[in-house]
Amino acid sequence: LPEAMADCQPLMEALMAKMMAAQGAGKDAKIVGPAALFGFAVEKPKGDDAPGVAVVEVLADGAAAKAGLKAGDRLLTLDGRWTDSVGDTFVAASLVRPGRDAVLGVSRGGKDVRVTVRPVRGV
Repeated sequence: LPEAMADCQPLMEALMAKMMAAQGAGKDAKIVGPAALFGFAVEKPKGDDAPGVAVVEVLADGAAAKAGLKAGDRLLTLDGRWTDSVGDTFVAASLVRPGRDAVLGVSRGGKDVRVTVRPVRGV
């Protein structure tokens, strides 16, 4: 299954590029995202076989930054759900309601850390 998910990445990137181009051209396009915003970005490059996804960006003043998540962390679970791909992470985040605490299972410097984040409502 992880290989199948990796095959979907180019398709998802192409879809995102089309959506962004449509929005920039003034067309009636909407960017779809989860209702609860955490304020971090992850990636899982091809060939990365380690559990979880790499946290590559944490937005300043976002919910994740306020909770202590850091770029360079390895996100293993989000609210009890495995996050072994970018898709897994999106699905897990989409199931969390804004204003409700979610526990992130993180590997940081070889140690397991729990970070409790209270995501905010998206617009």
